[in-house]
Amino acid sequence: ELPLRLPVQGVNRPHAEAFPDFRGYMGRIESGNLEVGQKIAVFPAGLATTVTGIYIADRACQRAEAPSSVIVTLADHIDITRGDLLADPARPPLLGRRLGVDLIWLDRAPLDPKRPYLVKHMTRTHQARVDSLDSLLDVTTLATLEPEGQLSTNEIGRIVLRLANDIPFDAYTDNRATGALIVFDPASNATVAGGIIRGAA
Repeated sequence: ELPLRLPVQGVNRPHAEAFPDFRGYMGRIESGNLEVGQKIAVFPAGLATTVTGIYIADRACQRAEAPSSVIVTLADHIDITRGDLLADPARPPLLGRRLGVDLIWLDRAPLDPKRPYLVKHMTRTHQARVDSLDSLLDVTTLATLEPEGQLSTNEIGRIVLRLANDIPFDAYTDNRATGALIVFDPASNATVAGGIIRGAA
């Protein structure tokens, strides 16, 4: 029911005599389905191409659907790397670098808007900063509260997150796979928060 979303995890270039020009894009279909001959687009660039082959393990297929792990070959030589997204051009993802996010803070040290963080979204990691902490959620009453300047352990806050570059994404309510993210501390590589994307900010 959902549109195609296939985050690229890697590029397969075996350089074998039997496959001298083979270039396949590996990843798991997170939603939707994929067919040979289907028109797709590669995001964030937005370039269009056509699927010429689908492989599951060493078996060629005409069709695959979520949650299959596949290798896909395309009609055009497009610069595609880990973290790019193969998607339905008729129902494309959103694009942007300022995201409205509901964040649950997990670290003992509170959120510090003055310092940088790393954000893992799909198969790519991005540098990020918090532009604003707009409100808190009372988990007992579900009431919206005014923040007191910080987000502490196990608190849920509504924030605006600014990434270093544009990313393709969906609102979490539309697609869980492309609408979720994890926040890391760049100094310790510890996970400090998990979040769901509400939309562009």
